[in-house]
Amino acid sequence: MTELTILMPCLNEAATVGRCVAKARGFLQRAGIDGEVLIADNGSDDGSRMLAERAGARVIEVAERGYGAALAGGIAAARGRSIIMGDADDSYDFDRLDGFVAKLREGYPLVMGNRFRGGVQKGAMPLLHRYLGNPVLSFVGRLLFRAKVGDLHCGLRGFDREAVRSLHLRTTGMEFASELVVKASLAGWRIAEVPTTLHPDGRGRPPHLRTWRDGWRHLRFLLLFSPRWLFLYPGLALLALGVALTTALYFTPVHFLGAGLDIHSMLYASAAALLGMQLCLFALFARVSAQNAGLLPRQPSVDRLLTTLTLERGLLLGLALALCGLFWSGAAFWQWREAGFGALDPRVVMRDTIPAAALMVGGMEIMLAAFLLSILSLQDSGWPPRSGPDSARVAGELFASGTAKRKAGRLTEALADFSQTAELRPHDPGCLLQAAEVAYLVGKPQLALEYCGRLRSVAPGLDATDMLEAHIRFGGEHYLQVMARILDAVKPRTYVEIGVEQGTSLRLVQAPTLAIGIDPEPKLAGALAANQKVFAQTSDDFFATRDLRAELGGLPVDLAFIDGMHQFEFALRDFVNLERFCTRDSTILIDDCYPLNRETAERERRRGFWSGDVWRLILLLKKYRPDLAIHIVATPPTGLAVVRRLDPDSRFLREHHERLCREFLAVDYAFLEDDMPGKLNLFPNDWAKIRALLG
Repeated sequence: MTELTILMPCLNEAATVGRCVAKARGFLQRAGIDGEVLIADNGSDDGSRMLAERAGARVIEVAERGYGAALAGGIAAARGRSIIMGDADDSYDFDRLDGFVAKLREGYPLVMGNRFRGGVQKGAMPLLHRYLGNPVLSFVGRLLFRAKVGDLHCGLRGFDREAVRSLHLRTTGMEFASELVVKASLAGWRIAEVPTTLHPDGRGRPPHLRTWRDGWRHLRFLLLFSPRWLFLYPGLALLALGVALTTALYFTPVHFLGAGLDIHSMLYASAAALLGMQLCLFALFARVSAQNAGLLPRQPSVDRLLTTLTLERGLLLGLALALCGLFWSGAAFWQWREAGFGALDPRVVMRDTIPAAALMVGGMEIMLAAFLLSILSLQDSGWPPRSGPDSARVAGELFASGTAKRKAGRLTEALADFSQTAELRPHDPGCLLQAAEVAYLVGKPQLALEYCGRLRSVAPGLDATDMLEAHIRFGGEHYLQVMARILDAVKPRTYVEIGVEQGTSLRLVQAPTLAIGIDPEPKLAGALAANQKVFAQTSDDFFATRDLRAELGGLPVDLAFIDGMHQFEFALRDFVNLERFCTRDSTILIDDCYPLNRETAERERRRGFWSGDVWRLILLLKKYRPDLAIHIVATPPTGLAVVRRLDPDSRFLREHHERLCREFLAVDYAFLEDDMPGKLNLFPNDWAKIRALLG
């Protein structure tokens, strides 16, 4: 894993994206940082993707539209431990990110830019945004969430990748910026600020931001994420004011600022008290629901309150209040009876009936609220169990519906069906796999990885899970597609493949290239072409009994592919034997060099998805053959190594074979875990760059 990814969401930024990428790459080079520039393209149709790639960025497509969706896709695809994100409109200094990197290295999980401290150049921000929108929303964020941030919506910010993934950010629009800061504040993160200069937008067209629409979305999000300020505090104020005024007016009229308050004011005061109580209950409902959904972190105080406010206690409290109101109303009725059911002085009788009615209504509301809280608590504990004939029937119908929609290409609708099915059948690998695959297809890699995690707990060792994770991790063209490109570009005279199996890769070789395959037990499907020949023997036997150059008509090996036993020592011997017949302009490709995890990197095969320990060969070649040019192209599923600058006269590996095997068989997989991309020379799956490697 590299140190830093500079991430930019992009939607039709052709006028500026090239400059932004160039500045970011220049910063990485100047600062000596091992990093990458990643463009999360959100459906550009103006050539932005091509311009970004030409400038040296890695580009991914994010199908789901929206600023937040693009950033979420970029975060999931990033290879850096830390990420600095910013808009691709040339309004930020991507060549001056030193302050962000310094704070990230100090251990801050979130580093925010502050445009008001760094300077807003003339014409860079509309006056309405500068003096009203941003200051007000930033103040609201500080007030509601105690976020120590002076510029809540600065688009330039840095963060720890894994820490942000743990926040489970969900919004897909512009409010993604608010969600990140809000959840970080609620999680108790240390947040640093760096002065940032905002330059005028360089695109020469209106921005994607819409002042009132997106401003309201931000404010709405802040309020919805703060039940205390939206419901609780206004509710407590109304409840206190209503109870106090009702109590005061029960004993005597009140004169305030020249106005006389009597029974009519008492009626409104009791209504305010009831409304206040309802808002307080809404605050509790909203908090519990948000905790259950994972939108807000759990609060011990809320959990203790729920433990205290059981259904039975809530019913007793509500019943007690309702009975008080009923008895009080009975007393008023008795007064009326004593008066012969005639007319009563409303200024007297209403002082009893108003609070009595309020108590009865309030008591009934508390009883109903106790039932609702009990239901929410049951949802939190996972009850009811999702089983039984009805749920099974519904799950079957949803699964069938999702399957049909997937075949019809209606992937977003299919994902909704499969997601519901996965909740009804949480232990069904088939449902979880469908949900994961469709989530990946619609551009939601983080959601797909969450389903993959659930799959691993339900069905450990499922090959389809590993394959899907491998595609999510790398993306881009499959290794066979890249091989086809290499064959077309290099047009080798000769090609040798070790480990033919069904001949899928061997069949990519077109005449007039002479192709030889070596496999002890080939399982070829169909006849080979005239230019293709397979020897049914082990590679060790082949090189011991045959002259490869003679089999190739006296020509050297121009291109070779090692895809054999998946074990380090076999791959090493194959490399040594092939290099003898190569030239300095030849290329050797090696499959399965970049393992998915420890389980798939073991020497012994325990599952279908398995890359073995060929990765040890890359470490050996890097250490003892520095003359070689070695790059592992990030192709799904487990990388494709491209080895150039071969030396057919080199004897070091042959002469020290046994010692080298012992040395690198002792290397544990843990050696890779802190920086696998760097230690294995991971290279972008970008054809233009791969073509340059081939000379």
